[in-house]
Amino acid sequence: MHSSTTDGRSIRFLNIVDEYTRLCLSIKVGRSIPSEDAIDALAALFSIHGVPKRIRCDNGPEFISTAIKSWLEALSVDVFYIESGSPWQNGLCESFNGKLRDEYLHQAELLSVADARVQARAWREDYNGHRPHSSLGCLTTKEFALRCAVTCFLNDPFIPPGTANGGIPVWLTMATVCKFHLNGYWFINAN
Repeated sequence: MHSSTTDGRSIRFLNIVDEYTRLCLSIKVGRSIPSEDAIDALAALFSIHGVPKRIRCDNGPEFISTAIKSWLEALSVDVFYIESGSPWQNGLCESFNGKLRDEYLHQAELLSVADARVQARAWREDYNGHRPHSSLGCLTTKEFALRCAVTCFLNDPFIPPGTANGGIPVWLTMATVCKFHLNGYWFINAN
């Protein structure tokens, strides 16, 4: 997705969201987002959350490049590309992008790339931590993700019970949440 700074120069946004928990994992902001930057953003998230089984993305140049295709294939990540002109294949992404556009981009004056990054980070924190989602039982995405992680943790026979928090180890934090759900798609969009 794209917008512009107050000086009229174009600015792009790479949005990465977990489809199951609806957590916005990252909003990368730049004047352009080449495939190398997309790989860097994904690599950082993979190191924190683990490698997802699959991602869904549009057919933007940063996602159809040989570099990103080869990198994802080497990691055994399945990539599902959305057909051009088929928004129904990507309803969650369209909904997220609409919220980002209406609640952030149309409301903010973006002075620079650095300013856009700061504002995008604040909007993402609000989206994840303070806004209930009806599709998640009126929980925030953080609350829902944490409940999913705790449920998976408590049902995992290979993890010995801890002593803190009723058997849930102290290290179970938001950074580990996405490692626990089993069928996660991430959607990535940089229109």
